Amino acid sequence: MKTACIRRGIVSAGVAAMVAFCLQAEEQIPLWPEGAMPVATTKGAEVGAEQVSEKGIVKNVTVPAIEMFLPTNSSPRGTMGVVICPGGAYGCLDFEHEGRRTARFLNSIGVAAFVLKYRVRPYPKGAALADLQRALSVVRSNAKKWNLSKSHLGVMGYSAGGHLAVRGVAVNGKRVYAPIDAVDEERASPDFAVLVYPAYLSNEGKVPPDIEPALTNSTPMFLLAGLADLYRGSGVGYFAAHVAKNRWPKIEAHFYPEGCHGFGVTTKPHNDVYKWERLLATWLRRRGLGIKAKVDTSLDAPDYTPIEPEEGDVE
Repeated sequence: MKTACIRRGIVSAGVAAMVAFCLQAEEQIPLWPEGAMPVATTKGAEVGAEQVSEKGIVKNVTVPAIEMFLPTNSSPRGTMGVVICPGGAYGCLDFEHEGRRTARFLNSIGVAAFVLKYRVRPYPKGAALADLQRALSVVRSNAKKWNLSKSHLGVMGYSAGGHLAVRGVAVNGKRVYAPIDAVDEERASPDFAVLVYPAYLSNEGKVPPDIEPALTNSTPMFLLAGLADLYRGSGVGYFAAHVAKNRWPKIEAHFYPEGCHGFGVTTKPHNDVYKWERLLATWLRRRGLGIKAKVDTSLDAPDYTPIEPEEGDVE
Protein backbone atom coordinates (compact mmCIF):
# COMPACT_ATOMS: atom_id res chain seq x y z
CA MET A 1 0.00 0.00 0.00
CA LYS A 2 3.00 2.29 0.38
CA THR A 3 4.12 1.79 -3.22
CA ALA A 4 3.08 5.23 -4.41
CA CYS A 5 4.98 6.93 -1.61
CA ILE A 6 8.06 4.78 -2.12
CA ARG A 7 8.29 4.83 -5.87
CA ARG A 8 7.89 8.56 -6.30
CA GLY A 9 9.60 9.83 -3.16
CA ILE A 10 9.68 13.30 -1.66
CA VAL A 11 11.89 15.80 -3.42
CA SER A 12 14.31 18.28 -1.89
CA ALA A 13 12.93 21.28 -0.03
CA GLY A 14 13.69 23.71 -2.85
CA VAL A 15 11.97 21.65 -5.54
CA ALA A 16 9.13 20.79 -3.15
CA ALA A 17 8.47 24.46 -2.58
CA MET A 18 8.35 25.10 -6.31
CA VAL A 19 5.99 22.19 -6.92
CA ALA A 20 3.83 23.21 -3.96
CA PHE A 21 3.44 26.61 -5.57
CA CYS A 22 2.25 24.93 -8.78
CA LEU A 23 -0.20 22.80 -6.80
CA GLN A 24 -1.61 25.83 -5.01
CA ALA A 25 -1.91 27.70 -8.31
CA GLU A 26 -5.03 25.60 -8.99
CA GLU A 27 -8.25 26.74 -7.33
CA GLN A 28 -8.23 25.05 -3.94
CA ILE A 29 -10.99 25.67 -1.44
CA PRO A 30 -10.11 25.12 2.25
CA LEU A 31 -12.66 22.93 4.01
CA TRP A 32 -12.54 24.33 7.52
CA PRO A 33 -12.79 27.83 8.98
CA GLU A 34 -9.61 28.83 10.75
CA GLY A 35 -9.46 27.34 14.23
CA ALA A 36 -12.51 25.10 13.72
CA MET A 37 -10.92 21.95 12.22
CA PRO A 38 -12.04 18.88 14.21
CA VAL A 39 -9.98 15.79 15.13
CA ALA A 40 -6.52 16.31 16.59
CA THR A 41 -3.34 14.51 15.58
CA THR A 42 -2.53 11.17 17.11
CA LYS A 43 -1.18 11.64 20.66
CA GLY A 44 -0.55 15.31 20.02
CA ALA A 45 2.02 14.66 17.27
CA GLU A 46 3.18 17.68 15.32
CA VAL A 47 2.52 17.91 11.57
CA GLY A 48 5.51 18.97 9.50
CA ALA A 49 5.38 21.44 6.64
CA GLU A 50 3.36 20.24 3.67
CA GLN A 51 5.55 18.58 1.03
CA VAL A 52 4.80 17.88 -2.62
CA SER A 53 7.03 15.69 -4.79
CA GLU A 54 7.84 16.38 -8.42
CA LYS A 55 5.19 13.80 -9.36
CA GLY A 56 2.46 15.33 -7.23
CA ILE A 57 2.67 13.19 -4.09
CA VAL A 58 1.40 15.25 -1.14
CA LYS A 59 2.64 14.59 2.37
CA ASN A 60 1.87 16.32 5.69
CA VAL A 61 -1.53 17.81 4.85
CA THR A 62 -1.97 20.90 7.02
CA VAL A 63 -4.89 22.59 5.25
CA PRO A 64 -7.53 20.09 4.05
CA ALA A 65 -9.12 21.35 0.84
CA ILE A 66 -10.86 20.46 -2.38
CA GLU A 67 -9.38 21.37 -5.75
CA MET A 68 -12.21 22.21 -8.15
CA PHE A 69 -12.44 21.05 -11.76
CA LEU A 70 -15.60 22.17 -13.59
CA PRO A 71 -16.32 21.14 -17.19
CA THR A 72 -15.83 23.91 -19.73
CA ASN A 73 -18.76 25.36 -21.64
CA SER A 74 -17.66 23.32 -24.66
CA SER A 75 -17.93 20.05 -22.71
CA PRO A 76 -21.07 17.86 -22.77
CA ARG A 77 -22.06 19.18 -19.35
CA GLY A 78 -24.31 17.39 -16.90
CA THR A 79 -25.05 18.33 -13.29
CA MET A 80 -23.29 15.43 -11.61
CA GLY A 81 -20.32 15.93 -9.28
CA VAL A 82 -17.68 13.59 -7.85
CA VAL A 83 -15.36 14.07 -4.86
CA ILE A 84 -12.12 12.19 -5.61
CA CYS A 85 -10.06 10.62 -2.80
CA PRO A 86 -6.50 9.83 -3.96
CA GLY A 87 -4.70 6.86 -2.44
CA GLY A 88 -1.49 6.69 -0.44
CA ALA A 89 -2.01 4.31 2.52
CA TYR A 90 -3.23 7.20 4.72
CA GLY A 91 0.38 8.39 4.76
CA CYS A 92 0.46 10.53 1.61
CA LEU A 93 -1.79 11.42 -1.34
CA ASP A 94 -1.11 10.60 -5.00
CA PHE A 95 -2.71 13.91 -5.87
CA GLU A 96 -1.66 14.19 -9.53
CA HIS A 97 -1.96 10.61 -10.80
CA GLU A 98 -5.06 9.54 -8.87
CA GLY A 99 -6.58 12.99 -8.42
CA ARG A 100 -6.08 15.59 -11.10
CA ARG A 101 -5.84 13.15 -14.01
CA THR A 102 -9.11 11.58 -12.94
CA ALA A 103 -10.71 15.01 -12.58
CA ARG A 104 -9.73 15.94 -16.14
CA PHE A 105 -11.17 12.68 -17.43
CA LEU A 106 -14.44 13.27 -15.58
CA ASN A 107 -14.60 16.80 -17.00
CA SER A 108 -14.25 15.34 -20.51
CA ILE A 109 -17.55 13.48 -20.05
CA GLY A 110 -19.31 16.43 -18.44
CA VAL A 111 -18.86 15.56 -14.76
CA ALA A 112 -17.65 18.14 -12.24
CA ALA A 113 -14.78 16.89 -10.07
CA PHE A 114 -13.33 17.90 -6.72
CA VAL A 115 -10.00 16.38 -5.69
CA LEU A 116 -9.92 15.99 -1.92
CA LYS A 117 -6.73 16.85 -0.06
CA TYR A 118 -7.56 15.01 3.14
CA ARG A 119 -5.49 14.61 6.29
CA VAL A 120 -3.10 11.67 6.58
CA ARG A 121 -0.67 10.54 9.30
CA PRO A 122 0.02 11.69 11.98
CA TYR A 123 -3.71 12.41 12.01
CA PRO A 124 -5.93 9.39 12.80
CA LYS A 125 -8.21 8.02 10.10
CA GLY A 126 -11.14 9.82 11.69
CA ALA A 127 -9.71 13.09 10.40
CA ALA A 128 -9.86 11.86 6.80
CA LEU A 129 -13.52 10.86 7.20
CA ALA A 130 -14.36 14.25 8.69
CA ASP A 131 -12.64 15.92 5.73
CA LEU A 132 -14.63 13.81 3.26
CA GLN A 133 -17.94 14.59 4.94
CA ARG A 134 -17.12 18.29 5.07
CA ALA A 135 -16.13 18.22 1.39
CA LEU A 136 -19.48 16.72 0.39
CA SER A 137 -21.29 19.40 2.40
CA VAL A 138 -19.13 22.19 0.92
CA VAL A 139 -19.90 21.07 -2.62
CA ARG A 140 -23.62 20.79 -1.90
CA SER A 141 -23.63 24.24 -0.31
CA ASN A 142 -22.28 25.62 -3.61
CA ALA A 143 -24.44 23.47 -5.88
CA LYS A 144 -26.42 26.33 -7.37
CA LYS A 145 -23.31 28.40 -8.11
CA TRP A 146 -21.52 25.46 -9.72
CA ASN A 147 -24.58 24.14 -11.60
CA LEU A 148 -24.71 20.85 -9.72
CA SER A 149 -27.44 18.57 -8.41
CA LYS A 150 -27.28 18.01 -4.65
CA SER A 151 -28.76 14.54 -5.12
CA HIS A 152 -26.18 13.38 -7.66
CA LEU A 153 -22.92 13.90 -5.81
CA GLY A 154 -20.71 10.85 -5.48
CA VAL A 155 -17.35 9.86 -4.06
CA MET A 156 -14.54 8.10 -5.90
CA GLY A 157 -11.50 6.60 -4.21
CA TYR A 158 -8.29 4.83 -5.12
CA SER A 159 -6.60 2.31 -2.81
CA ALA A 160 -6.80 3.82 0.70
CA GLY A 161 -9.04 6.50 -0.83
CA GLY A 162 -11.40 3.68 -1.82
CA HIS A 163 -11.49 2.59 1.80
CA LEU A 164 -12.27 6.18 2.79
CA ALA A 165 -15.08 6.28 0.23
CA VAL A 166 -16.67 3.15 1.70
CA ARG A 167 -16.36 4.60 5.21
CA GLY A 168 -18.27 7.62 3.90
CA VAL A 169 -21.05 5.25 2.84
CA ALA A 170 -20.94 3.11 5.99
CA VAL A 171 -21.77 5.93 8.44
CA ASN A 172 -25.14 6.36 6.69
CA GLY A 173 -25.04 10.14 6.74
CA LYS A 174 -24.23 10.42 10.45
CA ARG A 175 -21.72 13.23 10.77
CA VAL A 176 -18.57 12.23 12.67
CA TYR A 177 -17.95 15.74 13.98
CA ALA A 178 -20.15 18.38 15.59
CA PRO A 179 -21.63 20.78 12.99
CA ILE A 180 -19.82 24.11 12.99
CA ASP A 181 -21.69 26.37 10.54
CA ALA A 182 -24.38 26.60 7.85
CA VAL A 183 -22.32 24.43 5.47
CA ASP A 184 -22.89 21.47 7.78
CA GLU A 185 -26.63 21.79 7.30
CA GLU A 186 -26.06 20.14 3.93
CA ARG A 187 -26.04 16.35 3.66
CA ALA A 188 -22.65 14.67 4.21
CA SER A 189 -23.27 11.30 2.53
CA PRO A 190 -22.44 10.34 -1.08
CA ASP A 191 -25.16 9.36 -3.58
CA PHE A 192 -22.89 6.79 -5.24
CA ALA A 193 -19.39 5.42 -4.80
CA VAL A 194 -16.63 4.44 -7.24
CA LEU A 195 -13.90 2.17 -5.83
CA VAL A 196 -10.72 1.67 -7.87
CA TYR A 197 -8.38 -1.06 -6.53
CA PRO A 198 -9.70 -0.29 -3.01
CA ALA A 199 -7.67 -1.33 0.03
CA TYR A 200 -8.54 -2.55 3.55
CA LEU A 201 -12.10 -3.60 2.67
CA SER A 202 -11.66 -7.29 3.37
CA ASN A 203 -9.22 -9.46 5.29
CA GLU A 204 -9.36 -13.15 4.42
CA GLY A 205 -12.91 -12.68 3.20
CA LYS A 206 -14.11 -10.80 6.28
CA VAL A 207 -15.25 -7.19 6.07
CA PRO A 208 -14.10 -5.02 9.04
CA PRO A 209 -16.93 -4.06 11.44
CA ASP A 210 -16.55 -0.30 10.85
CA ILE A 211 -17.42 -0.59 7.16
CA GLU A 212 -19.82 -3.55 7.39
CA PRO A 213 -22.89 -1.22 7.40
CA ALA A 214 -21.95 -0.22 3.85
CA LEU A 215 -22.77 -3.76 2.68
CA THR A 216 -26.50 -3.23 3.17
CA ASN A 217 -26.58 0.48 2.38
CA SER A 218 -28.54 1.21 -0.80
CA THR A 219 -25.81 3.46 -2.25
CA PRO A 220 -24.92 2.29 -5.80
CA MET A 221 -21.29 1.25 -6.22
CA PHE A 222 -18.82 0.66 -9.05
CA LEU A 223 -15.75 -1.44 -8.19
CA LEU A 224 -12.70 -2.21 -10.29
CA ALA A 225 -9.43 -4.04 -9.60
CA GLY A 226 -6.69 -6.00 -11.33
CA LEU A 227 -6.16 -9.58 -10.19
CA ALA A 228 -2.39 -9.14 -10.39
CA ASP A 229 -2.74 -6.69 -7.51
CA LEU A 230 -1.24 -7.93 -4.26
CA TYR A 231 -4.27 -6.38 -2.53
CA ARG A 232 -6.86 -7.95 -4.85
CA GLY A 233 -8.44 -9.75 -1.88
CA SER A 234 -9.75 -6.43 -0.58
CA GLY A 235 -11.97 -5.68 -3.58
CA VAL A 236 -12.88 -9.29 -4.35
CA GLY A 237 -13.75 -10.02 -0.73
CA TYR A 238 -15.85 -6.90 -0.38
CA PHE A 239 -17.73 -7.63 -3.60
CA ALA A 240 -18.48 -11.22 -2.52
CA ALA A 241 -19.69 -10.01 0.88
CA HIS A 242 -21.88 -7.35 -0.73
CA VAL A 243 -23.52 -9.88 -3.05
CA ALA A 244 -24.05 -12.33 -0.19
CA LYS A 245 -25.79 -9.68 1.93
CA ASN A 246 -28.22 -8.38 -0.69
CA ARG A 247 -30.91 -10.04 -2.74
CA TRP A 248 -30.61 -7.24 -5.29
CA PRO A 249 -27.02 -5.96 -4.98
CA LYS A 250 -26.43 -2.39 -6.12
CA ILE A 251 -22.83 -2.95 -7.10
CA GLU A 252 -21.13 -3.37 -10.47
CA ALA A 253 -17.68 -4.94 -10.36
CA HIS A 254 -14.94 -5.55 -12.94
CA PHE A 255 -11.90 -7.71 -12.23
CA TYR A 256 -9.10 -8.08 -14.77
CA PRO A 257 -6.39 -10.77 -14.99
CA GLU A 258 -3.97 -7.95 -15.84
CA GLY A 259 -3.35 -4.89 -13.74
CA CYS A 260 -1.33 -4.42 -10.58
CA HIS A 261 -1.83 -1.73 -7.98
CA GLY A 262 -1.85 1.96 -8.81
CA PHE A 263 -2.58 2.01 -12.57
CA GLY A 264 -4.91 5.00 -12.30
CA VAL A 265 -5.99 6.91 -15.41
CA THR A 266 -3.62 6.79 -18.36
CA THR A 267 -3.53 7.94 -21.99
CA LYS A 268 -1.30 5.00 -22.98
CA PRO A 269 -3.16 1.73 -22.36
CA HIS A 270 -1.10 -1.47 -22.51
CA ASN A 271 -3.86 -3.95 -21.75
CA ASP A 272 -7.58 -4.02 -21.16
CA VAL A 273 -7.49 -2.92 -17.52
CA TYR A 274 -6.24 0.48 -18.66
CA LYS A 275 -9.49 1.05 -20.54
CA TRP A 276 -11.65 0.95 -17.44
CA GLU A 277 -12.55 4.61 -17.84
CA ARG A 278 -14.96 3.68 -20.64
CA LEU A 279 -16.82 1.29 -18.32
CA LEU A 280 -17.02 3.93 -15.62
CA ALA A 281 -18.30 6.53 -18.08
CA THR A 282 -21.10 4.19 -19.13
CA TRP A 283 -21.99 3.46 -15.50
CA LEU A 284 -22.06 7.16 -14.63
CA ARG A 285 -24.21 7.90 -17.64
CA ARG A 286 -26.77 5.45 -16.29
CA ARG A 287 -26.93 7.62 -13.18
CA GLY A 288 -28.46 10.24 -15.50
CA LEU A 289 -28.40 14.04 -15.57
CA GLY A 290 -27.46 14.63 -19.18
CA ILE A 291 -23.97 13.12 -19.15
CA LYS A 292 -22.69 12.31 -22.61
CA ALA A 293 -19.97 9.73 -22.21
CA LYS A 294 -17.91 10.47 -25.31
CA VAL A 295 -15.03 8.12 -24.68
CA ASP A 296 -12.34 7.29 -27.23
CA THR A 297 -12.56 3.60 -28.17
CA SER A 298 -9.86 3.66 -30.86
CA LEU A 299 -7.47 1.79 -28.55
CA ASP A 300 -9.84 -1.01 -27.64
CA ALA A 301 -7.76 -3.69 -29.40
CA PRO A 302 -5.85 -5.57 -26.68
CA ASP A 303 -2.14 -4.78 -26.37
CA TYR A 304 -0.22 -7.04 -24.02
CA THR A 305 3.13 -5.36 -24.47
CA PRO A 306 4.96 -5.55 -21.13
CA ILE A 307 5.27 -2.23 -19.34
CA GLU A 308 8.86 -1.36 -18.52
CA PRO A 309 9.18 -0.09 -14.92
CA GLU A 310 10.35 3.46 -14.45
CA GLU A 311 13.60 4.11 -12.64
CA GLY A 312 13.02 3.88 -8.91
CA ASP A 313 9.76 1.89 -9.18
CA VAL A 314 9.11 -0.62 -6.40
CA GLU A 315 7.00 -3.64 -7.20
